[in-house]
Amino acid sequence: MAAEPATAASIRAGYLYGLAAFVVWGLFPIYFKWLGHVPALDMTAHRILWSVPFLALLAIGGGRLAGLLPLIAGRRILVFVASSLLISGTWLIYIWAIAVDRLVEASLGYYITPLMAAVFGVVLLKERPSSRQWIAFALATIGVGVLVVRFGAIPWVALCVALTMPAYTLIRKLAPADPVSGLLIETLLMMPFVVAFLIWQGPASATATADLSTWALLSVSGIVTAVPLIWFIAAARRLSLVAISLIQFIAPSLNFLLAVGLYGEPFTTAHMAAFGFIWAALVLHTIESVRKSKA
Repeated sequence: MAAEPATAASIRAGYLYGLAAFVVWGLFPIYFKWLGHVPALDMTAHRILWSVPFLALLAIGGGRLAGLLPLIAGRRILVFVASSLLISGTWLIYIWAIAVDRLVEASLGYYITPLMAAVFGVVLLKERPSSRQWIAFALATIGVGVLVVRFGAIPWVALCVALTMPAYTLIRKLAPADPVSGLLIETLLMMPFVVAFLIWQGPASATATADLSTWALLSVSGIVTAVPLIWFIAAARRLSLVAISLIQFIAPSLNFLLAVGLYGEPFTTAHMAAFGFIWAALVLHTIESVRKSKA
């Protein structure tokens, strides 16, 4: 989608859209905690299921429905198959992490995400990192290593989150589509598996005997999924990548505060050291991004 002219009004609107998107994403754990009695796989299935009608209505209202077939013509559909698997996997991991009180680890993953995106650029796009970026990569690696040494296990939730989101972004660049059309295609591709899963579960499904409040929360999962994404794209059209990268840390910061302050997840000395290294890496990465943007 083309960027809008950089007027004061459009930039102001961009910041408002961006803040709204990242604040909502940051508060997502509250919504998923309300549905904590629904298993993560069931919750992911319903998130996909309820997203389809909402996105279809948006596509019809925006006159995008007729343009869906050209987007998936030929081998292009393979790109959306890959992106649908990645985004569904990301949703599943995140929902599961909230359900089992590993939100601190998930927020760590979202802090690592921009650094991992830079690694993808080095490995896949042959970009040349600066000395500051190399130091940032090293600091982030030390931060993850601290947790591995302290707990004797790889923080796989954080690493899966940090890997899947940049991979999803990179793959979606191979088949550009507006957020509504792209997400509608991805959820439609997953629908047969979702329907088969829910039919297979039948009466054993956690939602088969759910009360009215649970169904009410599930029914708005499509709106909860799509609206902040649309706001994010609206912000991306109006703001520079540096501006977006600076405000994107609102979401994991809110996740972190909720995990430690509201849900009482443990935050040990090892966590403090790991986050310290990651935050230092992000400061260096952000400074270098701003420098390159000005250059």
